[in-house]
Amino acid sequence: MMSRMQRFMLLIAVLFLLVKKWAYCQTEVPCGQLSVDRTVLRVGSNITATCYFCVDNASTSVSWEYGHNRIPADMYFQNSSSVSTVSLVNLNLTSKDGQVLTCKSESGESYSITIITGYPPEKPTDLHCLSRDLVKMNCGWNTGSDSNLEIFYEVCTGLSLNSCSSPTENTTEMDFVLFSPLNVKITSRNGLGEASEKFLLSEKDI
Repeated sequence: MMSRMQRFMLLIAVLFLLVKKWAYCQTEVPCGQLSVDRTVLRVGSNITATCYFCVDNASTSVSWEYGHNRIPADMYFQNSSSVSTVSLVNLNLTSKDGQVLTCKSESGESYSITIITGYPPEKPTDLHCLSRDLVKMNCGWNTGSDSNLEIFYEVCTGLSLNSCSSPTENTTEMDFVLFSPLNVKITSRNGLGEASEKFLLSEKDI
């Protein structure tokens, strides 16, 4: 029979192996993916993407494409037989649906990701409202230049700006302003940031 010390040493050895295996699993990068830091970027940005193949490509070649164009070989390199990295600089404006970045190997593996470029939103301007019944008013504002990205809006009203809504377009309905001015804060957000502007709306603005 094992002594108490032997059992203790065996337990320590098992724990060591389990911890070692856990640490390996935490650092191991899964194959079969194309990885980038961000998929939404400002026009003119640079990007580095890494492709992790599942098949060893030591004896085969790897290629990259951006949109429908093949990327020159001097813009990417093989980190190892199963890992390839590409760097793209000064990205142009893509369509609103984005541009597809693809890595391929002669062994048949192919992985893609969609990159979208655009601009941060501009501050909302020119808040204007119209009321037909002196109860509710329909308001709209100017969003500025097209950012090429989906924009989300938040409209907050009230003395503390604590009554908020999230219209899907640059229009919304508010309570009619009567006797006292209405504080309004409009925020535009997209994948590159946000911009806000405050307005003081009175009867003469309607």
